[in-house]
Amino acid sequence: MQILEAGCWQLWPLNLGGIQYTLTGADINKNALEIRKTKTKDLDEIILVDLRYIDLKKNEYDVIYNSFVLEHIQNAEQILNNFSKWLNPGGLLILRIPDRDSVYGFTSRITPFWFHIFFQEAYYGKSECRKPWFC
Repeated sequence: MQILEAGCWQLWPLNLGGIQYTLTGADINKNALEIRKTKTKDLDEIILVDLRYIDLKKNEYDVIYNSFVLEHIQNAEQILNNFSKWLNPGGLLILRIPDRDSVYGFTSRITPFWFHIFFQEAYYGKSECRKPWFC
């Protein structure tokens, strides 16, 4: 099974049990990909890319996973069009997007980015939050 994680963070959150798969991470930030490749060590391949402007092979992936990325990108429709090209017929597209009307979505909309970093560090203790790849 070929899986594309389009927009990476620090870890792959899905447990696929005993399923054999190849996990490709694609992100615009080289540092984020390097952390995944060298520290987390769960990516088989890395692609340094802006998801809007890359032309990957048609019908390449069985699963495309995209979590909390599209809401930060202008022209996200381009990315969705790309996903539809890259996904195998019958493949699975997993999108995680915050509900605009949830507490999380509301808070994200009304607070500046520095507050998000402050919260991440205070609540989770993640010193990586201030690194350039987080932004």
